[in-house]
Amino acid sequence: MTTAKKLSQEELNELKEIQNKYLELTAQLGQAHLEKINLTMALTSLEDELSKLQTVFSELKEQEFKIQQAFTKKYGNGTVNLESGEFISEV
Repeated sequence: MTTAKKLSQEELNELKEIQNKYLELTAQLGQAHLEKINLTMALTSLEDELSKLQTVFSELKEQEFKIQQAFTKKYGNGTVNLESGEFISEV
């Protein structure tokens, strides 16, 4: 047979305070986890964008190289002055 004993108000308040702290902590943990999910999604999106930009960069470098080869074939070794539109041959 079990017997029940009444807790003091102080003991009851102490237990309720701990329970409230657990509830608050659980909410904070949930919020932190949701923030982590959002940051992970944002990072994934940013990585996708970086990958696309790197592809475009590589394509531009390839185009530049092909143009340089064409100029070298047509004009020889040298550089282009974009402001004047002149090809300056190396001596």
